[in-house]
Amino acid sequence: MLLEYEKLNQPLSIYFHSNDLDLLQVGILGSEMHKLLNQVAISLIEENNKALDKAKKPLVQFHLPQSTYRDDVLVRAKVSAIRQGSIELDISVVMAQVFSVPGAASIVGNLMATAIWAIGEYATKVVGCRVTKRETHTDVSAVAKTSARRRLGPIVERAFKELQASSNGGEFRMKSGDEEIEIKFYSKSGQ
Repeated sequence: MLLEYEKLNQPLSIYFHSNDLDLLQVGILGSEMHKLLNQVAISLIEENNKALDKAKKPLVQFHLPQSTYRDDVLVRAKVSAIRQGSIELDISVVMAQVFSVPGAASIVGNLMATAIWAIGEYATKVVGCRVTKRETHTDVSAVAKTSARRRLGPIVERAFKELQASSNGGEFRMKSGDEEIEIKFYSKSGQ
């Protein structure tokens, strides 16, 4: 079964520079960003459902068929442009139309802002990572701290630990609209 996707109007730019850039690092970046965007979307939907439940309103239901095909994900990040140099990606984000109510995709309106917040919040927990620029203008309180710590923290921390382990340090920047985060990371050996 092929899922239908709707493009979200939230462009995303990712810049990644490493002192010894290779495909392993690009793979880590792509895989972990994919996991993060999906977990942010799921967290936003769960938090929205908690509020609906308290108000005794019907919950937003969604079901993703489980298979080994990569099409079966809630959020897909499609590369819309690649620029030469380090690696710069322009990403268009699309969301599977698997909800019980029309327009439910609007629940994840803060998807990019929440992903940027999570990176800024949890990358700093990794020794050798520091935020060098953070501009956030969107209220991201839609994801409870406990949910974020459980779902988002491990993904961000693992991503930066793996990027550190596979490189001699580098720089990561993510921007969407007015939201932006920039992180510098250093190898564990300090090279």
